[in-house]
Formats: sequence, structure tokens, C-alpha cells
Amino acid sequence: MSAFSRLSLAKQYMLVSLLVMLGGLVAIGFWVSRQIETAVTNRTAAITALYVDSHLSPYLQPLATRQDLTPADLDSLQNLLATTPLGQQIVSFKVWSPNGTVLYSPIPELVGQQFAIQGGLAQALHGNVDSEISHLDDPEQLFERQHWDTLIETYAPIRQQGGDQIIAVAEFYQTTDELTAVIRAAQIQSWLAVGGVITAVYLLLASLVQRASNTITSQQATLQSNVTQLQTLLTQNRQLHNRLRRAAARSTALNEQYLRRISADLHDGPA
Repeated sequence: MSAFSRLSLAKQYMLVSLLVMLGGLVAIGFWVSRQIETAVTNRTAAITALYVDSHLSPYLQPLATRQDLTPADLDSLQNLLATTPLGQQIVSFKVWSPNGTVLYSPIPELVGQQFAIQGGLAQALHGNVDSEISHLDDPEQLFERQHWDTLIETYAPIRQQGGDQIIAVAEFYQTTDELTAVIRAAQIQSWLAVGGVITAVYLLLASLVQRASNTITSQQATLQSNVTQLQTLLTQNRQLHNRLRRAAARSTALNEQYLRRISADLHDGPA
């Protein structure tokens, strides 16, 4: 018999419920963090789309007629990133051509190199703003990988003014420090709130189960006592039965002896 099965019903319930409660708290914490991560990346994507349309797109319109950026264009981009609020939050920035060629990068060696079109870059070339937490595993993320472990990566399409043609893709990187702090605070708050409710319910149900377990234990003790008494009575009945059987046997033997004596007296006649 296992140690768990030897526990009372109330203790079994408390142990199982505690494990379920802890598992639920952990699951809720991860679910909340995932929801916050999704909300933050979606908000980042929306803000980036507005930023690209209102600030960045005018500086990249020359790409509608040529496939590279002049030094003057690059200086304008640098000044833009240094003077706008969102630009100051961006730790790294790239510009891609529609064929996957890097037109601008913090690492000059990457400029002019062509990479496979996939993931967020492919989404942006289809007209969508894509934002996610990146672990910086791609070959073109060498600069970012040297300085950070994870970043919020956002791809936004650059459209030709007056039309829908996508002439380039802007790639932004922002730190996850704020996101990590928000997730940690939300996890703690959710654990405290849900943990308080679950603990109250747990204690209430535990008290009810404890009362039921005590009742069952008392009934089991009473039943065991009744069984013991019944076994004692059965033993006594067997003993009485044996005594009666022996007494009946002795009585029968005495009667037979008495009858044989009478029979002998009748046979011999009076002396």
C-alpha cells in the first residue's frame, strides 16, 4: 500500500488540491505573460506603422526610382532616428529592398548583401506590419546579437507615395526591458489575486472535506466496534452450541444406561 493511500481522505484532498492550485497559478502566470507580450507587440506594430507613414516614408521615397540610398539619405535617417521620441527608443534599424537586399544597417558590411525573404520580412513585403520577440538567431542579426539576447523586432512596409507599391521594408529593434518589467509585475499581481481567491476556496473546501472525513472515520470506528461485538457474540454462540451438544450427548448416554439397567432388571425378574 502506497504512502498516499494510507492518508486520510481529507489529507489526500489537501495534497492533490494544493498541487492543482500551484499548477493553476503557474499556468495563469504564463498565460498572462503571453497575453501581455502579444498586446505589447501588437501595440508596437501599430505605433511603428504610424511612425513609418508619418516620419520615415518621406526619406525613403527615392527608392521608388533607384535601388540604393545616398550618403545624404543615410544622414537624414540618422538624424530622424536621433530626434524623434520613437527613434530614440530604437536600438537598431535596417532598410530592406523588395528582393531581400540590405540597403541600410548599423554594420556597413551587411549593406548590399542579400538574404532569404522569410518571416517578418515576407509579411512586410505583403503589406503587413509584423512585430514579435526575436532571439536574434538569423545571420543578418549579427550586430544585435552582439549586444542583446532578445529584442522586439518589427517589420513595416514602405509604400510609394500616392500608391500601394511597396518600395522597401523598414526593420526596427527595441529593447524588451519595459516589456519584461510589465510582464513580471502583471504575473505577480495575477498570482496574488488568483492565489488569494484559490486559497480561500481551498480552505473552505478543505474544512468541508475534513468534516466529512471525520464523519466517515467515526462511522468506520462504530462499524468496526459493531463487527467486533458481533464476532464476540458469534464466538459465544458457538461455545454455547458446543456445550449443549456435549450435554445432550451425556444425557443420551445416561438415558441409554438407565434403560439398559431397567431392561436387565426386567429380564432377570425379582430376586
